[in-house]
Amino acid sequence: MYLSLHSTPSIRRTLAHWTGAVGLALGTWIVGAATGTAQEPGQFIVVVGESTLKVRDDVVGTLYPGTILKVTQTNGKWLALEGQRGWFDKNYVRGVEEAIQLYQERTASNPGDLAAWSILGSLYFHEDVFPASIEAYNQALRLDSKRPQLFNNRGLTLSAQGRFELAEKDFQTAIRLAPKYAQAYANLGWLYFTSDKLPEAIQQYNKAIELEKDNPSHYINRAGCLREQNRLDEAMRDFVKAVELSGNVPDAYVGQSTILMDKLDFGGAIAAADKALELDKTNVQAMINRGWAKHLQGNVDEALADLNTAVTTEPGSLLALLNRSAVLLELKRYPEAEADLKQAEALDAEHPGVWLNWGELFWQQRRFAEALAAYQKSLALGPDLAEGQNGLAWFYATCPEDDKRQSAEAVRLAIAANKTTQNNDWSHLDTLAAAYANAEKYADAIRFAEAALKLAPENKKPDVEQRLALYRQNQPYRW
Repeated sequence: MYLSLHSTPSIRRTLAHWTGAVGLALGTWIVGAATGTAQEPGQFIVVVGESTLKVRDDVVGTLYPGTILKVTQTNGKWLALEGQRGWFDKNYVRGVEEAIQLYQERTASNPGDLAAWSILGSLYFHEDVFPASIEAYNQALRLDSKRPQLFNNRGLTLSAQGRFELAEKDFQTAIRLAPKYAQAYANLGWLYFTSDKLPEAIQQYNKAIELEKDNPSHYINRAGCLREQNRLDEAMRDFVKAVELSGNVPDAYVGQSTILMDKLDFGGAIAAADKALELDKTNVQAMINRGWAKHLQGNVDEALADLNTAVTTEPGSLLALLNRSAVLLELKRYPEAEADLKQAEALDAEHPGVWLNWGELFWQQRRFAEALAAYQKSLALGPDLAEGQNGLAWFYATCPEDDKRQSAEAVRLAIAANKTTQNNDWSHLDTLAAAYANAEKYADAIRFAEAALKLAPENKKPDVEQRLALYRQNQPYRW
């Protein structure tokens, strides 16, 4: 059995939260003359004073108090910020914790400060302190119940808590108050996306794009929906469009990388991830994608280096841990893989990939009863996940213990996995071949093994050829 779990871009919250103070008349308020906490690439900053973005002496944009952005580069007193063209003066920013303290002080001294309550709600949302975020928005709405941005932001915070019906009402209220408010449509699209209502999500993103044709985040998010529908070419066009609109959006390149992996263009996937990392060397998603693409190319040591960096950069990244555990299993470094899986399970015991990789660990250690239970749990948590279908199909087709093989179920699951990946994943084709051989349908086994051989990376071809030779002798493969 071969793991093919890979990551997807973090599209669901990409630039989804309105953090600026447009229309709230904040002026140019800042505290102190010097910058607070030093800002480094990968850190988030909060704009606390309205100022301009510059390229040399040319003004190319304006940022408003309350805007939260990620630092991509530093140059003396200047910052380059994700999704923004030009450089911004450090004197007008603070770190997130500092900014929270500043706006807490401001609301305490002036409870009627609408803008400060609004920004405080955004900051709490950014830090995942959702009850405090909602209360800040409630305070702002008590001061002005006709402000669409406040309903929009409270809706996003409610959706992050899983309170989807209330969130939907808030987004719809924002749209009713401001029918041309593109971000409210985009956030309603995000809500539908997280609720697996993909057609409805795409409809909302279409409206957001109609209103804001130059906003790259709308294209990135719509691309995520299209990819979920396996509309890969359309998704790629949206990711490319996002790059055309703003070359400084790493997630657009991460998205391209993911689509290219879906298309089995691992070299292209690596090149796209490289571009993302040129823009933001701390982009964990790009590290994961590049590492997994290298793994699929057979460059296991380079893959492990990327995934080690991803885990070090973001120790709580579930996908980084899962992908690294898969590579460690490939290298048969079982204690390290087990440590990663224990940490991944602590982060999210309901993620099907956790149990898929536990199944692989037990399988490789010939602990077949435990492997079967793990594979079955993975499939129960993600019944439509091709990797889970493939894992259990491989077990049922090739387990050396006779009482654990299930011929018909192995074929059914393998067919389902290949349907999802449109017969383009060599490992899924290899599993289907093994399933047919186990069912003594050797002509089918040979046909799919030959198809797998054409797609397999060079380091896997000998294994596929060995199995193909067995099928040609009317023999099944046993692990």
